[in-house]
Amino acid sequence: MTSEEATAVPLWPVRSPYSVINLLFGAEVAQFVGRLKLPGVRDSVGSVRQARLSGEIRPDDTVIMLDVGPHCGDPDALEHAWRRLRAEVTKADPFRLLICEGFDNGAGGRETHIYERPIGGRSMNDAIRSAATEPQPTWAGRTEFVPLAQGLADYHRWLKARFGLSGYDHDDVHLTVWGQFRLCALLLRAALSETALPLDNLLRSLSELEQHLELKGTDLRTAVEAAFEVHA
Repeated sequence: MTSEEATAVPLWPVRSPYSVINLLFGAEVAQFVGRLKLPGVRDSVGSVRQARLSGEIRPDDTVIMLDVGPHCGDPDALEHAWRRLRAEVTKADPFRLLICEGFDNGAGGRETHIYERPIGGRSMNDAIRSAATEPQPTWAGRTEFVPLAQGLADYHRWLKARFGLSGYDHDDVHLTVWGQFRLCALLLRAALSETALPLDNLLRSLSELEQHLELKGTDLRTAVEAAFEVHA
């Protein structure tokens, strides 16, 4: 997207998890490296390898991998793909890798987008968890599994009850800006453990975008604080 196109998108500053995280900290602490292309294992491994070899990701980085949307419909194949991605990042290099589970709000009944419903005895998230948690004591890096589905669903229900808003977009797969705040909170909790998350920078930026948001003022603050589990 060009700079001219970006200025035409009112919520461009909160377009993605990494942009929200950078607003939160007031600095470029997170970067977008590339897209996973699952279920295309070869393309995904190639993309990760290029980022690793080019130095876009460095051994002292925490690498976060998340893939939602259409999947292959085969938990065994998905687990194999995630195992190969995990090996590419952590087998020879001391990266810290966070592998995140998928999420959806029913995906409008589309089986190819649902991560929690069992297929042949286990769900796609079961497969992701298995790939992430299998012991690999000889590998140089370490991998952690990050649950997301329940935390997002809980916040979505709270948001609906409190403000009549949804954490998910109309396709019940992608997240609204509110759901994205919650996603960022869950990612940061996994990456930073007990580190406090001051919201002043983010709330200051959101105050400039209020005319484009459903919530304003104290309601806006309440929704963001609930997403990040930060309370005055």
